[in-house]
Amino acid sequence: MDTHTDCPSFELPNDPILLREMVVSLSSEKAALEAEKVTLVREQERLKHHAVHLQSQLNILSAKLFARSSEKRKHWADGLPTLFDEAEFAVASEPEEEAQTEETTTDKPQTKPAPKKKGRKPLPDTLTRVDVVHDVPESERVCDLDGSTLVEIGREYSEQLDIIPAKVQVIRHVQVKYGCPHCHQGVKTKPMPPRIFPKALASAATLAHVVVAKYADGLPLYRQSGILVRAGIDLPRSTLANWMIKAGQAVQRIKAFCVACRRKNLVGLNAGERPSHRYTIIYGNFRLAIALVVQKNMQTGHFLSFQKAYAC
Repeated sequence: MDTHTDCPSFELPNDPILLREMVVSLSSEKAALEAEKVTLVREQERLKHHAVHLQSQLNILSAKLFARSSEKRKHWADGLPTLFDEAEFAVASEPEEEAQTEETTTDKPQTKPAPKKKGRKPLPDTLTRVDVVHDVPESERVCDLDGSTLVEIGREYSEQLDIIPAKVQVIRHVQVKYGCPHCHQGVKTKPMPPRIFPKALASAATLAHVVVAKYADGLPLYRQSGILVRAGIDLPRSTLANWMIKAGQAVQRIKAFCVACRRKNLVGLNAGERPSHRYTIIYGNFRLAIALVVQKNMQTGHFLSFQKAYAC
């Protein structure tokens, strides 16, 4: 039987000491190769994760530049923005308030345009003003030059916007009972005021706050539930959703009254029909409460000219 193979033959020395040195050398070389292999595998995994991260950033930037809403964005002269510079980009994208002048060739004297006022806009006059007076102590109202007593000659005002967080309180209704001390009958008490729905835990103001926060400010119910948890109030999202359903059912009478008035031409509901970039999202059962808002007539001209024809 032929046991010949194609493997190359190596001539090994007959000296045991040399053989042992060769084995030690090969073992050291193998260990070094194994360590290098582990290092290369780790580097390969790191490069894979880095490539995935770069691809995700590229997808986000591509969506910002070439997606549907990218045409509304301005082109950046100094390169692409970073992913988390919202505040800086908002400041940089504000329009400049510098006055622009045009060259004219007429011989008429040109009137100088009124300069634009710079600085921050004043706070609305409708806000309540709380005065905090910073007065000089009476012992210091003495002139440093001749020692005369100082008198008030004016006041300087500077304003700061102060936002007070929402106040959470519990309204405790107390019904006083009255009864006859002799016959012990005929107990009288004042009935409770009507509520939006029976045995409601939330007051009308609470319901209005939740409705406005969700449908006007876009604050989901689960986030409102988390905000209430910080105040020690456990109101799950399902409870808030049930409130929204019952609130939508409660305003049906108001909606029916507005529709009846519109049909009788008692109330004119004027509305502009200019294109808007905002979107109106109607959620669930609450759509019945604002269905009147989306009823419109896409005609041109003044509203009163076709109000009678539109009434149904």
